[in-house]
Amino acid sequence: TINTIRGSIEIRQLIQSMLENCSFELRLCETTQCLLQRDLNDDIQEMCTIINSSVPIRLNQCTYC
Repeated sequence: TINTIRGSIEIRQLIQSMLENCSFELRLCETTQCLLQRDLNDDIQEMCTIINSSVPIRLNQCTYC
């Protein structure tokens, strides 16, 4: 019975350790997702700024033609 109890405790500790690792990995994934989303939003804003600033130039060029 002592070996059985020891085995049960080791299994519980293993499960606890696995859960902690999963929790850490989940937080890491969430943080990575947030950072990637922020980068994507920044890129989209930058593209919009470039497009918006280049449209009048194209119109002016067309007008001059």
